[in-house]
Amino acid sequence: NMGKLSLIESDIINNTAVQYGGAIYSAGITNIENSYFTENHITAEKGVGGAIACGGIASISNTLFLKNYAIYSAGAILNLANATLNNCSFINQTTEYTGGAISNHNYMVINNSIFSGGYSRFYAAAILAPPSGQHVVTEVYNTIFEKNYVGAHGAVSNNFKDTELKMENCAIVGNYILLEQGGKIYGDIALDDNASTLYCWWGQNEISPYYYSPHSETYESWKINASKWLVMEFTSSNEIIKQDVNNVLNVNIKHYFDNETKEIYDYDEDINLPLTVKFYTNTGQTIAEVELVNGSASINYIPANNVKTVYAKLSNQTIEISVKQKNESKLIASDLSKYYKENKDLEIKLTDNNNNPLYNKTVKILLNGKEYNLATNNNGIVKVPLDLNIGTYTAKISFDDEEYRNQNKNVKITVLKNKTSIKASNLVKYYKNSTKLSVKLLDNNKKPLKSKTVKIRIAGKTYSKTTNSKGIATFAINQKVGTYSVKISFNGDKTYQSSSKTIKVYVKSAKLTTKT
Repeated sequence: NMGKLSLIESDIINNTAVQYGGAIYSAGITNIENSYFTENHITAEKGVGGAIACGGIASISNTLFLKNYAIYSAGAILNLANATLNNCSFINQTTEYTGGAISNHNYMVINNSIFSGGYSRFYAAAILAPPSGQHVVTEVYNTIFEKNYVGAHGAVSNNFKDTELKMENCAIVGNYILLEQGGKIYGDIALDDNASTLYCWWGQNEISPYYYSPHSETYESWKINASKWLVMEFTSSNEIIKQDVNNVLNVNIKHYFDNETKEIYDYDEDINLPLTVKFYTNTGQTIAEVELVNGSASINYIPANNVKTVYAKLSNQTIEISVKQKNESKLIASDLSKYYKENKDLEIKLTDNNNNPLYNKTVKILLNGKEYNLATNNNGIVKVPLDLNIGTYTAKISFDDEEYRNQNKNVKITVLKNKTSIKASNLVKYYKNSTKLSVKLLDNNKKPLKSKTVKIRIAGKTYSKTTNSKGIATFAINQKVGTYSVKISFNGDKTYQSSSKTIKVYVKSAKLTTKT
């Protein structure tokens, strides 16, 4: 291409060229979006640019490069002019010499991308900036370099004389050197000239020298600025991790260590590095795996009984927070039923795991819209008075303590109408005399109930009377001579249950009196 080339949502697969650009060689303007470059390669021994060779202006975004290959250099892209890459992924790019993914000979900017699994036999598994007869600039932002590997040095990048490398907010983790060629290890990035690699995450908080010059023993160290790197922090909203309560656990890399001042500072810039944080416990259980969003990942966590430590692992860095252990406790309370106005309390007992009472511990009870906070006595007991109307209630009981395990329990309370009973005996009377039927209404404590309506049904008719202060109602019996079954009843009301009783009434003929 010598003019304008645009590729949108395209799949470029299994293409081959001899010298430059296995799939595309462009000396003009190139725009590529939302595309795939898979298993393209160069066949010549000195061939470069397994997928693309660009000699003009290039813009590539949202594109995946997978398993592209060049024998000599630049498994994916050779850049000779001006290139910008946004949101691109370079997975398993390989070369037999240098520059596993990219060889930049002029000016290149890379944003929000990922380089993973790249390989170069000698050096620079991800990005190479070789001598090019001109000043070469490579700028990289918010990009992840992981598990790239080489045979000699510069597992990620190699920056030669008269080249300039700027990396910010990048993650450089898990890259390694095979040492197939022997000799020294020159770290993730091997440098000869101007380099600024600031606010990057290196996979751990304490880093060894990642920057070396393999070509000169007297390089000007002041030209290489690597004094600031991101550090991982693991915190709990409760400072420690507490049992029985929710803990918000947070991992972030929003701080940096300044190697000159030996201090850690806040870093307020946006960080787009979707690395995965693993939260797990001393029991080996994985709690969650969460991606960083703007340099931070959080979870809510309530530890199980057997958890003593929680770990957070990001790349090669692991930080732990201890779980504050509490003594076991028991909260004992049972459902209960009581009669209205009966003198009966809700009793709650608090003990340790050996049934020893816990003294002076606060128990919280929510009942009928009221909150009670009561301290246990010497026997570990609190009592809640139950002045409740008739109905069914739930008492929500909770124990929240720093020393002993929290407990929660719901107890059902049923307030019943009071029972009643009727006291009356069979009645024998003579026809038309004044003898009356006396009925007494009693509560469940055998106390008289006044001002209550009592009914009797006799000979098909019903009669009502109101009890007096002694709980007694009297009924006149005006039936003819005979034997009658009388049903006495109290229908109950809002606080008392109904009751009934059946007796016999015998009406006899009037006595004859003889005058002498």
